[in-house]
Amino acid sequence: MNLIELHMLQSFPVNCLNRDQFGSPKSTVFGGVPRARISSQCWKRAIRQMAREESEMFSGTRSKYFLDQLNKILLESGKSEKEADTIARDIVNAAKIKIDKQNTVKNLFYFSQLELEAAVRAYLECAEEKKRAAAAVKELTRVVRDGVDISFFGRMVADSDLTLEGAAMFSHAISVNRVDNDLDFFTAVDDLKPKEKTGSAHMGDIEFNTACYYRYVALNLDLLADQDHLSALSPEDRQSAVATFLRACAMATPDARKNSMLANTLPGFILGIARRGAPLSLANAFETPVKGVSPLAKAKEEMLKHWTNLKELYGISTECEAILPEKPLNQLIAELLEYVK
Repeated sequence: MNLIELHMLQSFPVNCLNRDQFGSPKSTVFGGVPRARISSQCWKRAIRQMAREESEMFSGTRSKYFLDQLNKILLESGKSEKEADTIARDIVNAAKIKIDKQNTVKNLFYFSQLELEAAVRAYLECAEEKKRAAAAVKELTRVVRDGVDISFFGRMVADSDLTLEGAAMFSHAISVNRVDNDLDFFTAVDDLKPKEKTGSAHMGDIEFNTACYYRYVALNLDLLADQDHLSALSPEDRQSAVATFLRACAMATPDARKNSMLANTLPGFILGIARRGAPLSLANAFETPVKGVSPLAKAKEEMLKHWTNLKELYGISTECEAILPEKPLNQLIAELLEYVK
């Protein structure tokens, strides 16, 4: 497997970037001590949103309103409401996508606008009535230029040929240091409260933490370039897509509680690697939590030492290694892109 890997260290001040079902910052236990955690799903959404802003190629949409979008395109093509609904359902049924009582798909479906337009066009232009739905579904399996993000993040549709394995792999981010959640007690004042009345209008509490996280992202370049993914793109467009993805991985931050705990930061350290082999997390560098006044600085030392040991013990070779802040992000990405064929 040809890989590009990003190993990132990122410190955050007061934050609650990813909440559990009780509204508390997510956590885990690693190395026998509590750690802060941010789920891969949370960070993937932030990365998708940023990549979408950076490039028109990352315009995929995850939604349960897939049927509505098909209907809209069919109506715009001149079909009546009844005809549009019949055709849309024919396509959805042929794709084995399940619809619930609210006429939405049961699970979020990942699609792009050009993909849906191509499917509708294939249906309407197919001369054989019995093959029209199949022709439409075939178009839904093709990656089009405004939906390259589907190739990176993947698409899951049970019992359907529309399932696509994502070429990008993400770990849950965990803190390199021990983290215990803190409690922020707050009150709110009523601006129109009479002077003779005392006390606050509202009071409550919110959990938060501060932490330095280890983040790991791996990109399977072989899978990304195959016929089910981005083989139809030119080498230049494929490089551009990878560059957008890598930059978003480094720059995107989950936006939870941005109005009350704006904690946006950028990684203080990135180890970018291009190599052949299986994905390899360096999280075990922090099985013993780092201590001290600068967790990021200590984590950097421990991670590089762990990586050096792994290379020596297991004979791991690399095609490229680039480090931020020794090199700026654009240069780090440019060097890794040399291995995107």
